[in-house]
Amino acid sequence: MLLRVDDATIAHEHGRVTGRGWVTFTVGRRAVRVGDKIHRRDFEHAMQAQRTYPVYVSTIDGHSYWHYDDDFFATADGLVAAEVYALLLTEQASTARLPTRRERDEGRTP
Repeated sequence: MLLRVDDATIAHEHGRVTGRGWVTFTVGRRAVRVGDKIHRRDFEHAMQAQRTYPVYVSTIDGHSYWHYDDDFFATADGLVAAEVYALLLTEQASTARLPTRRERDEGRTP
């Protein structure tokens, strides 16, 4: 199951001289550093890529987080990017919004 995550952000804090820095992914109150330091251009490239195809961000507490079209999604099913993309396209085609984790946990539907 793929869930939309409303309370997630991603940021890159790069140095002025080198342009390299850490990527920080935040879900709710939990912030994690993603991978090694990367150059600002690489981060900008990932931000462009996620507009057309899901980009894996991190796994936290058994949930894999994906960034796609400026939104974040989570799955605990161990899906790869192509499977996430297929689910997202199916969701877009049906025009039904995916439930957020909070809605699912509270038993509400979108």
